[in-house]
Amino acid sequence: DAGVPLTVYDVDETLPEAIGRMTLPQSGFVEHVDPRAAQLGDKPLFAVQVSRLADGATALGCAWHHAVGDMRSFMVLMQTWSALAEGAAPPEPVLVEDRDALIRSVLPAEDSGRPGFRIVGPEEMEQLDKAFGAAPRANRAIQVYFGERETARMKERFTAAAQRRLSTNDVLTAHLVTCVR
Repeated sequence: DAGVPLTVYDVDETLPEAIGRMTLPQSGFVEHVDPRAAQLGDKPLFAVQVSRLADGATALGCAWHHAVGDMRSFMVLMQTWSALAEGAAPPEPVLVEDRDALIRSVLPAEDSGRPGFRIVGPEEMEQLDKAFGAAPRANRAIQVYFGERETARMKERFTAAAQRRLSTNDVLTAHLVTCVR
């Protein structure tokens, strides 16, 4: 009865039925961390919830207090957890003494000269306008839609770069984390 609390639930919804509300605070797909209680030591700083959906899909909900770590810390945890679950060695920890020096060592002095975005066409822009327009009425999170062609393009590019098979989820998660970082 120590460590990170892990709860497992069976849910009577399929992934397509549940996906639209997964990001809502009241969705039931994550055990929320109570910041005040966590600071006082009465509640955990990190919690994990596994929801087994009716169609065999699984939703993994994680919540943590910022004192535990930032998004990079969380991604290292996910990489380590995945490696251990696959029976592989976890990634080597990287300790950075001087963040500014690290950034200077990996970033070129000049940028690539290529924009880090692409201009969407009229059809995609119409879909994005609808999604962004409806999102505030639906929930507090903005859900971004990637069309099949865009997802296939990203999957092809990232799979080639990684030199291994990647799932669509791998690709979308990598894209999201890269954008957020």
